[in-house]
Amino acid sequence: MAKATLVYIIDPDTNEVLMAKRAMKKVGLGYWFGYGGKQEEGESLEDCACREVNDESGGVINLIRENLEPVVHMRFFNKKELNPHTDEPTFEVLCYRIFQKKTEVGIPIATEEMVTPTWFKIEEIPWNEMKPGDELFVPHILSGTPMKGWLWFDQGEVLDSNITPCSIEDFQ
Repeated sequence: MAKATLVYIIDPDTNEVLMAKRAMKKVGLGYWFGYGGKQEEGESLEDCACREVNDESGGVINLIRENLEPVVHMRFFNKKELNPHTDEPTFEVLCYRIFQKKTEVGIPIATEEMVTPTWFKIEEIPWNEMKPGDELFVPHILSGTPMKGWLWFDQGEVLDSNITPCSIEDFQ
């Protein structure tokens, strides 16, 4: 099973979050996302998060792994034949948030993977331009409320979900 990370960078002074549109034919082509991607063999999830943010921002954003705050652990099931109650997930994602001022982050550039980097006021996030199901767990990432759960998809449609409060220790 593949493991991945997803990072939302929040400016604590302006209450804005940095997002970009997925540009490659991967999960979420054309949708707004935080930065992140698949974990490489032998790599910690924190190192994966830092590497992916750096790669996807064109080398502009360099995160400090110790500042990453794990908030949401999600499992995704991407076929109608899979059952979240009995089957292994297609992939797992550990979602982080990190507080950094826009002036510290720099100006991200468009890359092969992510385009149109934009700072959104949290109350103005374009939920209708995000991947179906994101509205169920991304608010918890942004608020810092530890949650764990799963989403079950078939051809982009959410079939079912279960997201519950937890403690950070439950992510281990």
